[in-house]
This record gives sequence, structure tokens and C-alpha cells, in this order.
Amino acid sequence: MRGSDLLPLGARMVTLIKGGMDHYVTMSGIPQESRRVLLVAWIDAQMDEWNPVIKGVPVLDDETKEAAARFMGGVAFLVADEMNKRGAA
Repeated sequence: MRGSDLLPLGARMVTLIKGGMDHYVTMSGIPQESRRVLLVAWIDAQMDEWNPVIKGVPVLDDETKEAAARFMGGVAFLVADEMNKRGAA
């Protein structure tokens, strides 16, 4: 397999993380301790219609989707939260 076969998957993940970071900005009235969970749920919802395939193999079963949403939501939260603290969000 070539690395380029993974580019569509990676591109979509980057888009979801960036969307999560943008969504974080809209959460100013939500308690800080709830934001990570809400970002994970938001990303999970964005993934509802996403059914990525690599070389004809579906790669997003329920368990993997849940793990991916937690990962991407965590990344979005950590970066957006730190940028917000630095006044760069």
C-alpha cells in the first residue's frame, strides 16, 4: 500500500479537528469542564455519514469511530483551549 492511499482519510480527519477547534470558539458560555466531552460528541455527530474505505476495506466500525472521535475531539480541545488561553483563538 502507498501512503497516498491514506490521504483522503487523513484529510477528512484534519477537517474534523479544525471544525472542532472552530466549534470550541462557539462554546464560550459552556463550563470549561464540559467542553471536551461536547467536542467529542460534536465530532462524533459529524462522522455519522462518513464511511471511509482504504483499498476496498471499510475502516470505521463502531468501536473505531468512537475511538477516532475521542482522539480528534481531544486534539481539537487541547489546541483550541491552549490557543484561547494565549489569546490566539
